[in-house]
Amino acid sequence: MHQYLGAIGFSKLKDKEELQLMLEDVIHNPSNIVIYEHKEGSNFAELSKEVSSFMGIAVRGDFDKNKQFRMEYFFPYFLGKGITVYDEATIEKYSEKNAYAGICGDINDAMNVIFYLQNAVEYLNMVKHKKVIPVPDSCTFSGLARKAMILLPIEKDTGKSKKIEGGTSERTNLIAAAKEGDETAIEKLALDDLDIYSSLSRRVESEDLYSIIDSTFMPYGIEGDQYTIIGEIIDLSQQENQYTKEKVWIMTIYTNGMKIDICVNQNDLLGEPKIGRRIKSIIWLQGTINFPV
Repeated sequence: MHQYLGAIGFSKLKDKEELQLMLEDVIHNPSNIVIYEHKEGSNFAELSKEVSSFMGIAVRGDFDKNKQFRMEYFFPYFLGKGITVYDEATIEKYSEKNAYAGICGDINDAMNVIFYLQNAVEYLNMVKHKKVIPVPDSCTFSGLARKAMILLPIEKDTGKSKKIEGGTSERTNLIAAAKEGDETAIEKLALDDLDIYSSLSRRVESEDLYSIIDSTFMPYGIEGDQYTIIGEIIDLSQQENQYTKEKVWIMTIYTNGMKIDICVNQNDLLGEPKIGRRIKSIIWLQGTINFPV
C-alpha cells in the first residue's frame, strides 16, 4: 500500500482488498485518460480520478488487444499551481518500472532537485510528435506529506531581511560562476560556508535550532524524490476527500527561495496551521514540466 495515500485523505484503508476496490473504481470510472502509442503498436496509459480539487489517484499500465486495461502501478497525486522554478529540466526513466523522474536546479541554483514526473505521458507524446525534442523551460512542484508539524515563526528584522535577500542574490550569481569554473567564485563560496558554519556553531550553544533555521529543503533517505522541508506558510485552505470525508490541508509554503504547494492529512498534522507560521515535514516531491509555447 502506498505510504503517501494518507496525504490525500486515504489514511483509513484497512487492507489490500479495500485498496483493490478503490483502484478498480479508478480504472472503470476515470476522470481522465491519456495514452502514448509506441511505434511497435504497444501503449502506455494513465487513468486518473480526482478525489478533491487537484488531487486524486493515478493508475498506469497498458491496454491489451481486447482493450482491457492492465495495471502496472498506481500513485496518489497532488497538482501544484503556478511555476516553482524557471530552469531547463532533464527527464530520466526509473529502472524498475515505466515511470519517470525530472531533474532541475532549485531557485538558488545550489543543487539539483529530483521529482516524480506527473505528466510523463504528455512528455512522451510531446517527444513523439516533435522532430526536435523540446526542452522544458520551467517546473511546477508539489508535495505530499506523511506527517507534519507546525512551528512558530521567527521574528524578522526588516532591514536584516533585505540584506539577506541581497546576499542570496549574490550567492546565486557566485554559484552560477562557480559552475562555469570561476576559481575566484569557488574560493569565495568556500570562505562564506566556513563563516556560516562558524556562526551557527556558536549560536546552537545558546539557541534552539528551529529559531536559527528559517527554512530548509534537503534530500531525505535514499529515495531521490523525498525531502525534509521547513518553510513559511504563505497561503492556506482545506479540502475534503469526497470518498472518505477526511480533511486535507492545502498549503503554499516558501522554502529555500521556492514556493511549493503541499498537502497533508488533518489527522497527520501536529499544531494549528496559520499564514506566517512554519511547517516542518517530510514530503514526496512531485512535479510537472512546462514546455515553451
